[in-house]
Amino acid sequence: MTYILNMGEQSKIFALSLGFGFLIGIFYDVLRLFRLLCSDSKKVFFVFDLVYTVAAAVATFLFLLTVTGGSVRAYVLLGELLGFLIYFVTLGTLLSTFFERIVAFLKRSFSKIATGSKRLFHRIFVPFRRLFLKKAKKAEKKAQFSIKKSKIHLKYLHGLLYNQHNMKSAKTNPAKGKESEVRKNGKEGKKEN
Repeated sequence: MTYILNMGEQSKIFALSLGFGFLIGIFYDVLRLFRLLCSDSKKVFFVFDLVYTVAAAVATFLFLLTVTGGSVRAYVLLGELLGFLIYFVTLGTLLSTFFERIVAFLKRSFSKIATGSKRLFHRIFVPFRRLFLKKAKKAEKKAQFSIKKSKIHLKYLHGLLYNQHNMKSAKTNPAKGKESEVRKNGKEGKKEN
């Protein structure tokens, strides 16, 4: 590796760095298009600018690694910055206005499509909604009628339990209750006093 490059090599590397700066400018405009499509909030701007900065730094590092063998030279960085500025002043201004018009057109188109699809959905499904509400009201009336018609309601089910039934009969008829106690204890012939 040579530390001092001749003038021809330096000019070639400078021209490459100008072109690389131009490419980084195109990449910035592509990200700007996506940023405009997403949102106009400051948080989105910050995220896209951060992504651009990291990507441009990594790309510059890889460019320096391949072209100059990893050595950082001021004229390479200056050429990259100059290429970015040339793009930004010339083609970048034209493309940015073009992108803004495209984004405005796309947003208008999507809003019209959304409004039209909402109207279509409303026209198709409103009659079904009315039919569904009629069916739901009929089902509700049938359920209320069947509740009134049923003989055993849930609140009266506690009397159907076997143990509770025996307990009630033992309270009302003490002799029957003693017999049941005797059967439980296994002493049929013996009664306790």
